[in-house]
Amino acid sequence: MSRLPRLVATLALAVLATLLPGLATSPASASLAPLAPVDPDADPQKNLDEFETRVVHLINKRRVARDRVPVRRIQSCQDTGAERWAQKLTTVDTKAHRDMGKVLRDCRLQWVGEVIAWGGGDPTPRQIVDAWMASEGHRTVIMKGRARVAGIGVRRADDGELNIVLTFGQRR
Repeated sequence: MSRLPRLVATLALAVLATLLPGLATSPASASLAPLAPVDPDADPQKNLDEFETRVVHLINKRRVARDRVPVRRIQSCQDTGAERWAQKLTTVDTKAHRDMGKVLRDCRLQWVGEVIAWGGGDPTPRQIVDAWMASEGHRTVIMKGRARVAGIGVRRADDGELNIVLTFGQRR
């Protein structure tokens, strides 16, 4: 079995794109950082920050190709939460999304959606994005017009399993 079908098989089946109204009317105060450039000399299997950067760049290429606005990475609250959740996923057997209502409140967003993936075999950023795009539920979240900011976490478990959490949001 090739890596891509195996990766598709290990993707989270549940995709959560919560559409809840904003809980406050003030604008989000979380800071935004510009998207980092891809470093062609970095090995994304050894440098997980580079892995994250490449995933977001590939997502943005797909979004632009479908007339969507690229997401601006990083909204600090979302990114911190995605990093923490990816770390948590390295320690549990059952993979699941976190409480999106809490993400909405804590990050002061008016919309949030999340995609997760995990698996061994050193998948590349392109394989992860291709697998998400092959799944209707994941693709729907990724292509959502309301997705304007993002946070991403990639962590490797002790057994080598890679855990990826990508959270999209729309600021208030």
